[in-house]
Amino acid sequence: MCLKNVSFLLFVCLVFRISGIIADANDCNEYERSCLADGKCIPETWWCDAHSLGPDCSDGADETKCSASDCASTNTFHCGKSMTCTPIYTRCNGESDCPDNEDEANCKDYKCLDGTVKCKDDTCALGDKCDGTEDCSDGEDEENCEEYKCPWGKIKCEDHSCVLGEQCNGLTDCNDGSDEHNCQEYECPLQKMKCNDHTCVWGERCNSWIDCKDGSDEENCEDGPDEDNCEGKNHVIIHVSGVWGERCNSWIDCKDRSDEDNCEGKTHVIIHVSGVDAATVGLIVKTDQMKTTVKVRIT
Repeated sequence: MCLKNVSFLLFVCLVFRISGIIADANDCNEYERSCLADGKCIPETWWCDAHSLGPDCSDGADETKCSASDCASTNTFHCGKSMTCTPIYTRCNGESDCPDNEDEANCKDYKCLDGTVKCKDDTCALGDKCDGTEDCSDGEDEENCEEYKCPWGKIKCEDHSCVLGEQCNGLTDCNDGSDEHNCQEYECPLQKMKCNDHTCVWGERCNSWIDCKDGSDEENCEDGPDEDNCEGKNHVIIHVSGVWGERCNSWIDCKDRSDEDNCEGKTHVIIHVSGVDAATVGLIVKTDQMKTTVKVRIT
């Protein structure tokens, strides 16, 4: 009788195994891990990822049996005593996320992540220094902003706040609109040009492509660096806006076709970048399976 029962159980297990109801760790590929309770395979990146939706295994083992290396692989913080992981951005945020408050220990020497600011109480608050919003509980992240130098990619407004944006680009980035003040005297940065409305835009004058909203970059181009005036020029024209031109490349760039005249025997080209000329540098490129020396002239 016992033998029959054992045989029946083995038969049931075999049927379930074949149908996929029961799985084991060997079924998971090298990029997966097996849940302990039912052998379900989940992506390895889901293991101990501290996802806000909770565990992926039915028994929660993927979030409750985490080693320090498991947490490190998902860039989370390891709560050692509970063997769980918590999101790294919650480290030293003033709230306990580990059961034993491990994530709020030793915060004095902890360097806050990008996008957070260190407060006087050693907590890390979401936000940036001098961004116009008080992120620290006592507001010290908005103190002494008059002398504060804004980080790269941000501009200083007249109210001393730092905001993402650019000076005189025709868009109001500062709350007080000061980034669009005094643009008539403002000198546009490198690779930008000034339009008649005093805005600075990416582009190039007289390249047959309107970059300024008022179209002023394509006005009075008879004597400008237009494609019509190509005769006698043995150089590659590279427009900042992405328009390419090259002599003797079997592609007509000049309206008078002069860029493809007298091309027999040409073995090199001189690159002329937005009107800037410079010393020759040793660049070797392959063109049509031939090595071609490219001389770059930068003004």
